[in-house]
Amino acid sequence: METIRAGNENYRNLRIAGFSQNIEMIMKSKKANGRGMKYQFNEQDLLSLFYDKENDMRPDMAAPYLKNGYVCATEGHIMIRIKAETLNGEYNEIDSLNIDLPADNCNFIIGLHDIKTAIASIPQVEEKEKVGKDIECKECDGAGEVEWEYRDKSGRYHHKYLDCPKCQGDGCISRVKYKKTGRMIPDGDCPIRIRRIVIKVEFLEILGRAMEIIGVDKVRCVHQEPTQPCIFRVDDNIEIIIMPCLAVADYSIEGRDAE
Repeated sequence: METIRAGNENYRNLRIAGFSQNIEMIMKSKKANGRGMKYQFNEQDLLSLFYDKENDMRPDMAAPYLKNGYVCATEGHIMIRIKAETLNGEYNEIDSLNIDLPADNCNFIIGLHDIKTAIASIPQVEEKEKVGKDIECKECDGAGEVEWEYRDKSGRYHHKYLDCPKCQGDGCISRVKYKKTGRMIPDGDCPIRIRRIVIKVEFLEILGRAMEIIGVDKVRCVHQEPTQPCIFRVDDNIEIIIMPCLAVADYSIEGRDAE
């Protein structure tokens, strides 16, 4: 009997330990949907999908920033914004990049499986990777033209804007180049229709990767207009905004109406 009681006690302890471990795992993966709670995903991996740190032309877009209580990241065509109180990092607030998002006008679900299935169906192209970067000509400040001066025989001066002799009118002294990798990838420029709007595949790929990092398998589309930002709402704290393009699409994602 003593052996049986000891065995039962050990079993009970194992069950309690296992239950505690499961609770801990649930708490670690739980979304920040309450006051004071923080997301547990890698926020730097997530935010880095949406901006270009080498954006010399728009340095305010070269890093995540704080705006009106949201941490935002964008390269100009796609943006993510997350309530700052749900993140762990510290971000600088900026005065520029004001955005007024339109009100909700639709409500349907797009699944991660829908996105992956649509992308898998489009034509593939040979992958190219960037080598180097655009370096602006300091002689003409990137304008490609400089003012030329000519003095005629009577001593009068004449001025005219012509190509910069340093960059030959290009505006940059060197340009980014692209090298083939030998891999085949989905054509990022291919348009895909999502009900009333069309979005390039490269932005849908970013949306899909963001969903994987966050740990969700579906998002709600809450605004659609052909000439306005398309808004995908992950939850009460996270929105992903994509500018649609004006193109004819042979591929589509229908989604399903939200309940």
